[in-house]
Amino acid sequence: MASRIFLLDKLTKLFKELVPTFLGVFLAFYLNDVWVNQQEKQSIDQVKQTLQEELTQNITQINRQIEYHQMVEDSAAHLAKLYFLYQDESKLPLANFWNGLQGSHLSDAAYHTAISTQNLAKMELKVANAVAGAYSAQRNYESVLQSARSALLGRDWPNYISWINYMRWSANNLKIAEIAVVRTHEKALEYLEQYQVSRT
Repeated sequence: MASRIFLLDKLTKLFKELVPTFLGVFLAFYLNDVWVNQQEKQSIDQVKQTLQEELTQNITQINRQIEYHQMVEDSAAHLAKLYFLYQDESKLPLANFWNGLQGSHLSDAAYHTAISTQNLAKMELKVANAVAGAYSAQRNYESVLQSARSALLGRDWPNYISWINYMRWSANNLKIAEIAVVRTHEKALEYLEQYQVSRT
């Protein structure tokens, strides 16, 4: 009986000595998890903010181009109608409306940061998909722009009307790609804003 009491006293004493250590370790792990979660949330919030700024900036840049490419398309179509009417290039006015392809260089640094830090993957699926879709439309626009530049520089134009038709074609393709950029960027901004509100 005495040995049981002695053993019980020893276990009680050992338990009292170990409890603070266990509690300290548990508390340290808990506080570390809280700190890591807080840092992760701050990182995601920062990436969201830079994405929103970049998408907004890209929309502003591309909107300037849509109006110009619509004007080029309409003006080139008008010259093509005049050619169809007169069948004489010498009667066509000069294309004074043409001021180059006027492509915009759109930024994607925030998007690549979101991918490389894996913060995009931590967002809701619909948000991540909308952001990825926006930058996919942006890459498509840049591809259309590059093709138009290559076609402009890489061939000899046999006559004025061929060049007019090229302008109409390239302006239309660029305008369609630009409208897709604006639409997808606006959708991504909408989802990012909703996601931000839901986390506050």
